[in-house]
Amino acid sequence: MKKIQETIQLVNSIEEQSGLIFNSHVSGIQDLIVHYEKTNKGFSIVLKNELVNKYDLGATIPCEITILGIKYFSENALYIKQGMPNYISQETIAISNFQNFTDNEESEAKWHNIYLISENLKLGYFRCIYDNVGNLNTEKVNLKINGINFSIWNVYDGKSTYFITECIDNIKNKDFEKISFAICSAVGFLTGYFPQDQVYSFKYNSENEFSLISYRSLRQSMSHSYRPIPTNPHSYIKNHDEAKKWNEKIDKIPTNLVEKFIEKLISEDKLLNSILLFQSSGKLGLELSPIAIVTAIEALTSLAFDKVSPTKPINEASFDDLKVGFLKILEEMKDKLTSEEYIFTSNKLKNINSPTNKDKLSIPFKKLGINLSKYEEEALDMRNKFLHGSLPFNKGNISRDKLDELKILHGYLLCYVNLYNSLLLRYIDYEGYVINYLFLFKELVLGTSETDIFLKLPKT
Repeated sequence: MKKIQETIQLVNSIEEQSGLIFNSHVSGIQDLIVHYEKTNKGFSIVLKNELVNKYDLGATIPCEITILGIKYFSENALYIKQGMPNYISQETIAISNFQNFTDNEESEAKWHNIYLISENLKLGYFRCIYDNVGNLNTEKVNLKINGINFSIWNVYDGKSTYFITECIDNIKNKDFEKISFAICSAVGFLTGYFPQDQVYSFKYNSENEFSLISYRSLRQSMSHSYRPIPTNPHSYIKNHDEAKKWNEKIDKIPTNLVEKFIEKLISEDKLLNSILLFQSSGKLGLELSPIAIVTAIEALTSLAFDKVSPTKPINEASFDDLKVGFLKILEEMKDKLTSEEYIFTSNKLKNINSPTNKDKLSIPFKKLGINLSKYEEEALDMRNKFLHGSLPFNKGNISRDKLDELKILHGYLLCYVNLYNSLLLRYIDYEGYVINYLFLFKELVLGTSETDIFLKLPKT
């Protein structure tokens, strides 16, 4: 914990611009500096308005930053002008990242990333995970990822919140960064908050002395309201006795499954993309969120589909006879078709017994023991409407008022959330309870009748 505290202190001093010196190889630029500013997007070097005739807006300017005597280089510092045309404005050099250019990225070492995030998570961020160790302002979970020892931290110092990924063993920086991002993605899905914003990266030498190697301004942290695993039934159930009964049933997710989840995110890009789609849905409106989540479901089901033996629409033996007959007829008509028409028809006939898109979405659920309700099958059948820019309203000549339309849309959204959470957790072999958001918000949906606030995932 001591070295974590020391690096946090260094981060705080940089955030407060203590001991920070800016330099550029551009002649005369030092005389134009008014002051430095630190924002949640990086560093801004505010200048006198005298560069406008020397650089186009958006031009890159080579820059150095010296922190406590160590030089860092920024390759893509941008010259920008803030303000409206014809009004008083200020010219700045915006620095969104820098690194110690003497560092050898191929060398193996111990590393840790400090994510300075915009939201105060406080204690309880890791409460859905077994084996979390914490006190008033600090939480820690120990993990072993592909045989490499890691610790993840949630630290609140009374002013800022830091999410920290720490590698205990020696590995290359590029491997550490890949694992670190997978950890952020996994924790983001499980907790509802995907930490990003800004990251300071540190390296330790053989004497366990640390050095800052880089700073990066990242995408904005993403949060959503649909974390999958219940941790405190009293948050969802008003009746104390009923909540107490549920509390005895509910399990957190074991550390070994969190490790398995992270390892899959490292090796399966499609799974990682699926997580990012699901996470991003939290910032979209009600009309767009279902599109993001059903696309995430499709990416996830394609992964699961590859691992199961799909049921074909037509019995294999019967289809073989049909295919022979179809191809024979096609050969007889070959002279009447263009080359393109012949190839197109031949390919269609050969693949006519492939599962439909609906089957590809539903089969992985069934193979993993998740029985779909009629409403869930209907929601999956709405996939094309959402993906093609339509909304699932006004079937036939039935018209509804705006509130009912919103409830229908909200119902499909929550159904997709339930399906995604259930399928992903079963994909990593979790067999506990998940939150049933259709029941939790049952007064805000139409077309479904749910009876349980928590759903038990089946064993297979």
